[in-house]
Amino acid sequence: MTKTVLVITATLGERETLRETIESVRKYGGEQIQHIIICPEEKMTCLNEKYGSENLIIEPQPKHLKGIYTVLNYAFGKYAKNYEYITFLNDDDYWLPNYSDIIGRALKFQDDLVYGRTVYVNEDGNRICKMTTSRYFEHFLDYWKFGIVMLTQQSVLFKSSLYFRLGGFCDEFKL
Repeated sequence: MTKTVLVITATLGERETLRETIESVRKYGGEQIQHIIICPEEKMTCLNEKYGSENLIIEPQPKHLKGIYTVLNYAFGKYAKNYEYITFLNDDDYWLPNYSDIIGRALKFQDDLVYGRTVYVNEDGNRICKMTTSRYFEHFLDYWKFGIVMLTQQSVLFKSSLYFRLGGFCDEFKL
């Protein structure tokens, strides 16, 4: 099966939660997923021992590094052309079983962007709250005016062509 979805996880290589991130992508993404972990060079050996080197890459050198979006732009710029859909997941986040529905929806209908609800949990896995979402994307700006963020990176999947058409992420922001 051809891999059609690229997932990037940028990490400093210090969080034990990275294991759960990797496992959730493998479990709920299926065979169509390519998951790449990007980390500082000094963490490469440690992460290689824990998770294998197959999907590890080194982030750009610190003089070019401004924050997570610089790292993501680097990784997507290097790999995203080979995938129909892309997303990213922090090293302390993980997918829930229904993320496979997001992937299935995107592939079936060829949507430019698909997103779902995000659930926030504490360190013990207990649910804290759900992120506000709406099925009507055209209301995004209305929600935004009231400080309601409709989608978060943990639950979004978008076409790589959209990423390139928009010029990637603005790396002027840290978050």
